[in-house]
Amino acid sequence: MIEPFQLLERQSWIAPMGVKFWDVSTGGHVSSGLRVTAYPGAHRLQATQALPNRSGAYVLHRAWGMRQFELGVRSGPFPETVPPRQRFTIVVNDEERRFLPVRFEAELPTVGLFRWPITRERTPLDPPDGSVPLYASTLRTAPAGMAVLRAELHEAVNEIVNGKHVTRPASWTMLEARFNGHLLGRGIADEQGRIALIFAYPPPQDPLSSGGGSPLGSGTTRIPLLKQQWAIQLQAFYQPTVLLSPVEPRRDDPSIPKLDDIFAQSPANLFLDEAETEPLTEVSLRYGPTVFVPPGSGTASSPLDPTPLSILFVSPTG
Repeated sequence: MIEPFQLLERQSWIAPMGVKFWDVSTGGHVSSGLRVTAYPGAHRLQATQALPNRSGAYVLHRAWGMRQFELGVRSGPFPETVPPRQRFTIVVNDEERRFLPVRFEAELPTVGLFRWPITRERTPLDPPDGSVPLYASTLRTAPAGMAVLRAELHEAVNEIVNGKHVTRPASWTMLEARFNGHLLGRGIADEQGRIALIFAYPPPQDPLSSGGGSPLGSGTTRIPLLKQQWAIQLQAFYQPTVLLSPVEPRRDDPSIPKLDDIFAQSPANLFLDEAETEPLTEVSLRYGPTVFVPPGSGTASSPLDPTPLSILFVSPTG
């Protein structure tokens, strides 16, 4: 005969942080393949890794300095009584190399899931539930049915080193693509200035419409999908003075600015040449698997990705 089960002891184990991540390109959560680490302040030797749970959230346990909180040793119930919070740095790396690394800060412990603070006007590309946004790397293949703009961004102002002109990569530039004022996509350049801007195609165009921007109508004269063409407006944001990189970068913690600093950059001008004589405000997009390149721009290939890249130059407005 099986004896009745008796619960002798119950141990509460409270997580000081849970966080979800959002794929900006496809508009969905990312629940696997990420390495999420957290450390207090700048003490990287005290880093702890967060692990994913079955609901797709990354949960942090055994965080430095929070043992008593996690074990439930406190004067009052949580979250009614919140202990003094500590500022932690969170670093996210994609082990599958689909996304750029991300760094942000959070006050721990959090009540419920961590919510990414948006201090500017919300856009359709922002995570709807406060998840942390992730942006595509140049190694990522665009999902079927989506457009991709690949470019290599450099600062328009160059330096002279040993009698030669040297251009610096416009690292961490943010680039937005719009069609008829509607925001289609947003991307961020990596440390080498390489960017992959992935977004859904605009609606097919009806040549009979007066504005040329309405969805495909019911008329008999229509443009075939493979011959559709859209004028995509581009806007860059680049201000290297606000990008505060961490000290002593390590292999597992790249020298990347905080995500909110990347968003704090001011609008910048794009050019097809470093002399800033050919401004670039829009490119022509056609439907198909090929990468679209601005007319007249040079091309190059990343050593990590043989796909040709458009060479563009960024000039901060300041």
